[in-house]
Amino acid sequence: MPADINGTVYKYNVKLVVRDDASTAAGHAAAVSQLLNTDQVQFVLGASPVFAESETIAVQAAGRLNFQCCAGAATIYARDQKNVFGACMCTSCVITACHCVPGVFVPGS
Repeated sequence: MPADINGTVYKYNVKLVVRDDASTAAGHAAAVSQLLNTDQVQFVLGASPVFAESETIAVQAAGRLNFQCCAGAATIYARDQKNVFGACMCTSCVITACHCVPGVFVPGS
């Protein structure tokens, strides 16, 4: 169990909610809307670079966290979206610095 420096242990319940977007723009918009409004999730994990742009806008507007892994154009990270994060796992980027999307976190850097 993780503990802080005082030895206090914190427990967190996590509920995984998965929505099928049918790989369509309309399906993805509906799935994200359900996650944010019906399921009241606090965190949305981006699944596709195809829908990353619209997803980050919706999640940011709802005030929730959004994490894009290897997804989305640089414009996503150039906007002032305080709740949108990304990581690049490309082999060349992990070894040096991210060349794919400026401003994206690279593990180990």
